[in-house]
Amino acid sequence: KGFVYTVEDTLNNTSKLFSSKDSGITFTTQDIKGKITSTSINENGSCRVVSSYISPSQSPSKGFLYISKDYGTTWKELTVAEDITKFKILAMTERGQNQLYLFERNQSNGILFSKDYGETFVYLYDSVSSNEMVTGASMSLDSKFITICTSKHIRVSKNYGDTFETSTRVFWVQ
Repeated sequence: KGFVYTVEDTLNNTSKLFSSKDSGITFTTQDIKGKITSTSINENGSCRVVSSYISPSQSPSKGFLYISKDYGTTWKELTVAEDITKFKILAMTERGQNQLYLFERNQSNGILFSKDYGETFVYLYDSVSSNEMVTGASMSLDSKFITICTSKHIRVSKNYGDTFETSTRVFWVQ
């Protein structure tokens, strides 16, 4: 039912986000800073999240997150740590309230988690403190179970990211 479409303006380092809640019959537009790296829409289309970044030639990159909770009619830029250079949306719960992000900064990366539509964020994992780069992450539909894959381990939470344990079993599916 709902979807987003993006157009990048490389000359001005901006993107335009086209968002539809009626299967593409009409669109609303939103200017987004930088290059859009990922978009996500929850199951009924009411919550939409967009991540982007600017990579100027003389200064460090800067990551941005935007959220709409009204089918893409209005958008809000979320406030996250200044030193984060890039985001990628990994997962969102059915209503969009809980969100899981991969972030990058300098030579490290990690996982951010929000339980309130991006109003606040919790660092679930940071490669600086553990010396292990994140290679992927996922969460269950209700976000109770969160799995983080690193360059050395698989870490699993069974309590909404409050605590993690290292998995002792690895199953390969072919």
